[in-house]
Amino acid sequence: MLDDTTIKKIYAAQTLNVKALDKAWAHQKRTINQLIVKNDKVGIDIHTKLLALSYSAYAESLFIKLIHTPDAFKTDEISQVKQKGRKNIVEGWKKCLELALQKVGATERSSHVPNVRKRILDLINTYVLDPSLIRNKIAHGQWIQALNNKMTDINTNTSAKIKKLDPIKLEVNRFAFTGLYRIVEDIVKSPNKAHMRDYWVTLSDIEQKLSETKHWCIEDREQMLLRKRQRKT
Repeated sequence: MLDDTTIKKIYAAQTLNVKALDKAWAHQKRTINQLIVKNDKVGIDIHTKLLALSYSAYAESLFIKLIHTPDAFKTDEISQVKQKGRKNIVEGWKKCLELALQKVGATERSSHVPNVRKRILDLINTYVLDPSLIRNKIAHGQWIQALNNKMTDINTNTSAKIKKLDPIKLEVNRFAFTGLYRIVEDIVKSPNKAHMRDYWVTLSDIEQKLSETKHWCIEDREQMLLRKRQRKT
């Protein structure tokens, strides 16, 4: 039975899980950086796929933490979100957003909630939907060629996305996803104070980061790491 005590217990558990996944991400980044310096393309490819799995694990762990925020959602609302999320994690996020936005009070700008909803749904599709599809294929052993859902043919689109997996882009995407989480968290925890105060700031941080890093690549990371190594010698 889901009650306030259980909700707090799950929230605390997910807080620990997120911290563990933060450490795992940092460790994987260090490993990949070492492989980049060595120009170990096979190692980079293997650990990039593991990084993609770590990304999705982090996203799912934060989602479970979010919907169990103490004193935020009612137990029946949590059940609604979970029901949607069991079928499709993106639908779970959408239901969470729908319920959270109902808590935002009226503002002078009547377009605020519709605009926020549209922008966040775009972020969910980019930083939750696509990574979850790739994660599912990798987790089911489809590391090179992805199959369609009925496993009757090759899914060329998803196969191409797996081939293009890039540890640098994954880092940027994780930053953007974390920003998405903070935006929704503010709506859940403080819809008429923290959300109103920080929404545009957080969104601007995401957009600025995406703009600054849109041309980043492994070669740039390699040169940066080599320069850093030379300074130490």
